[in-house]
Order: sequence, then C-alpha cells, then structure tokens
Amino acid sequence: MATYKISLSGSSAIVVLTRIRQDTYGFLQKHDLDMNDYMTDWDNEMDMPDYMKPFPSEGWWHLDEGYHDVGVEGILFDENNKLDVEDENFNTVWDSELNKDALINKIRGIKVSGKNDVDDFTSGSIVFVGEIYEGSTYTYEVETSEKFDPKKLTIEYSIVSGNKIVSSIDYVGGEIVNQDSDTTNKGTDLRIEISNGKKPKPLHSYKLSELTPWFNKDLYPIRNGIYEVLKCDEEVAPILLEWKDSKFYRQDEKREYDKNWNVISTKLIDIEVPFHDIVSWRGLTKKS
Repeated sequence: MATYKISLSGSSAIVVLTRIRQDTYGFLQKHDLDMNDYMTDWDNEMDMPDYMKPFPSEGWWHLDEGYHDVGVEGILFDENNKLDVEDENFNTVWDSELNKDALINKIRGIKVSGKNDVDDFTSGSIVFVGEIYEGSTYTYEVETSEKFDPKKLTIEYSIVSGNKIVSSIDYVGGEIVNQDSDTTNKGTDLRIEISNGKKPKPLHSYKLSELTPWFNKDLYPIRNGIYEVLKCDEEVAPILLEWKDSKFYRQDEKREYDKNWNVISTKLIDIEVPFHDIVSWRGLTKKS
C-alpha cells in the first residue's frame, strides 16, 4: 500500500454570510459605525444591546457555532494556486495549477458543490459578509495499492460571495486518511450588503382594503387573534403571530423522543416573541 501526499497551496479564504437584525444595522448607522467597529469593540463601549449582537465580536469567523447562514473555509480554486502530489520519498509525481483550465481532461472530475451569494436571501435582507484571506497549504494523505493516477482524482469547490473554495477531494480506489492545513493571515474584509433577491410572497389572500393600517407596537390590539406583524430581526417581511394576554406568540413544534431518538410525539407550543423584536402590526378591519 503506497501513501501519497496531495498538497494544495497558495491563497485560501474563510467566507461567511449571515443575516443581521434590521435594528442592528440601524444602530450602526445612527452612531456612524460599521462592522469593523463592532469587531473591535471588545469592551462594548458602543453600548449595543445584547439582543442586537449577531455573534461574538471576537470570533465571527467560527464556522461551527451556529452563527452563520453560510460558512466555508479552504484553499481557493485559482490559477495562482498549486496542486502537488508527492510519493513517500518526497518526490513530486504530478503537479498542476489549481484551476479548471489546467485540470480539465487531466483529472476525473471537477464539481461545484454549492453556490451562495447575498442575493440568495430574501429581498431586503441585511447580510453581513465576512472574508479572511490567508496564505495556506492544505495537505491530504491518500493510501492506494496502485501508482498515483490523476484520472482518479475529483475536486469539489463551493462558490460563496464570488470566492471559489475547495471543499473536498476524492481519489477513486484510495482512502484519504489524513487532512491538515497551515495558514498565515493576510487580510480581512468585513461589510454589510442588502439583498436584491426574490421578494417574499404575500401571507394571505385578503385585499388591502380588508386590512387595518399598520399600528406601532406601542398601541396594543384590542382583541385576541392572529395578526400580521412586522419584526425588526432577521425577518424582512411580515409574519403571522397570535396576540393573547397582551403578548405576541409564534407557534413551534415540541417533540418527544424514545431512547433511539425516534419521534414518539409532536405538539405545537406557543413561544413568546420579545417586544424588542416587534415594529408594527395590522389585522382585519372586521372580526371574522
């Protein structure tokens, strides 16, 4: 069994896309601040309320903490980067530029595993785009019983905010037994963009003449029921919430599981929506 080391070297990137609250964006604009200011505000001198903070300022690039809608990390699929294959004696047995033109028809396959951009979010979404660019070497060890053959190599990459980032490699007849990386930070770009994506569909079939005007949240509905509510968090279109007992609620599923994690029961429960998330509401002009 022979072991080969596949090295991808050159520029790499960490790229994240995530929606932020509309009032967070408003807070930054009001105080003439941007996301760079937020990231360096370790002592919270800007006094941003906790509920507005989209993620810890000191660790926005973490991809495994649930902070981001989209997050990728890896070597860039770019003509300025290199792919080298060495045998166990450190002899180079094959190399190439790391781009489609150089690799097409020379390896088994090149696949796009996914594509994400700001405009994939609903129109009007406020999207934080964070990018770290680094100098890196990603190495993969492949064990195979045969001589290395580039025709058995497949490379997959993701496109996020225009960055082509290698997400995985595969070698037919060989097992990737080790992956490693070595990086040096070269630069960071943090910005906010507004999505021009698809407009949200209407929530209901009512005519506008059948609905009340929008009321500010400081004026409460006079009767319990379902209302169309405009929020100031990541939602960019009204949603339907239930008003009862002087509070707005959304419905969510609560599940119970057996010891094998099979769902044995499901029921709907009411979750209170904080008032700092509410902007305004409207309902039917007549009680149905």
